[in-house]
Amino acid sequence: MNGQQAVCWGANQLGQTGVVPPWVCGRSPCTLALNVPPVIVSQLGPAVRVSAQDSFTCADMADGTVQCVGANSSGQLGSGTLIPTPMPQSVGNGMQLRGVTTGTAHACALSASSDAFCWGTNDRAQLGTGNSASSSVPVAVSAASDGTHTYRAIAAGSDHTCAIGTNNHIYCWGDNAWGQLGTHFGPGQLTPGQAIDPS
Repeated sequence: MNGQQAVCWGANQLGQTGVVPPWVCGRSPCTLALNVPPVIVSQLGPAVRVSAQDSFTCADMADGTVQCVGANSSGQLGSGTLIPTPMPQSVGNGMQLRGVTTGTAHACALSASSDAFCWGTNDRAQLGTGNSASSSVPVAVSAASDGTHTYRAIAAGSDHTCAIGTNNHIYCWGDNAWGQLGTHFGPGQLTPGQAIDPS
């Protein structure tokens, strides 16, 4: 998508498609919007890219901001509230962010200066802030033990997050029950730790 309107479909109990429940009126007759057919989400756009999870959706907007819709029980919409809504919420009050990625109930993106910011649930340290406090607004990810704090790309898993540093090493934080941090099986990490480089 190059600054196009977002098109969403699927389950919509919490407004995660951006369609205002309970009705879809794009086709006649109007239908109950528990499951939405592909429909242009006029209020979510122009969007550059979209990242969706079970019950919320976020998008990089053409103006350099991020907007999210849907479930919000852990603050995963990044708007400072805990209220679910099908109406797009501006993350961090219009903070300049890019590369948004969504986990089960958290999201992350990079700032204009390539620092990582995350928001939402933090019960497994998936925000990388050094504690387990959830946040309904973007919070800066702590620097890694080697001082790294800038990244080229970021990706959220269910309860963990990984990013490629500007030094080309991979850093991960959060849950590690299945070795998803790239440091073998073991406890999770509250802050970014460098994954083992393949040899």
